[in-house]
Amino acid sequence: MNFKLIVIIAILATSALAHHECQGMPLDMSEAIEEIDRHQGFDVITEDHLKQRQELADSGNYRQMRIFFDLQPLNDGLDKLGLGDRKDFYKKVFEITGKWWENALSVNDDRSAIWPRVLQYKNHYVPKGQYLDYLNFSTAGRDTGAYDIFIKVNMGDDKQGGSTLAYAGPFVRHPKSQRPISGAAFLTPYGDKVNKSHATPITYATSVMIHEFGHIFGFTSWAQYQPK
Repeated sequence: MNFKLIVIIAILATSALAHHECQGMPLDMSEAIEEIDRHQGFDVITEDHLKQRQELADSGNYRQMRIFFDLQPLNDGLDKLGLGDRKDFYKKVFEITGKWWENALSVNDDRSAIWPRVLQYKNHYVPKGQYLDYLNFSTAGRDTGAYDIFIKVNMGDDKQGGSTLAYAGPFVRHPKSQRPISGAAFLTPYGDKVNKSHATPITYATSVMIHEFGHIFGFTSWAQYQPK
């Protein structure tokens, strides 16, 4: 499928779901993204960045995106809230969400560079006790070289005002294509209550997470990363 068409489909999908209560990410999460962008040299996008990105986009050889999910933090959070019976529900939600986005997006950058770069930032920040909810991936027994993006799914809180369903954002970026190759998503307790009470819980919860994942895949900080 043509890359521009894929982008249009994704934009339409995320825009159509804008009615969901998505208040934006917490300040500390936004500051973490800015810090990691600076560390990667992506706090200012230059003409060289854009040229490199365009050359890669024109090179062809696209593959269907494959997504790695680390659901352990979400499961641990559900257990702490006495909601362990909800784990199977969210396992299904994220399976559907992952398949939706994998079918919507294709990439053509060097996959072999992805996990080493994510690991670089994990090893830089996590030993300091920083950004554990964003970068401390658990990958035991998984072939990390088989994925195009790594997403950590957490149980969040209701500090956003008590009416936020979920929030998410990108962190580590590919050194060549500059697209996100890691991200973090948060489900809130309020969001779980809304999902549970909805007439079609799986469909509703999945639509919320499809929307949130749009923020991870690049439908955020648009003015910074896209040419004027």
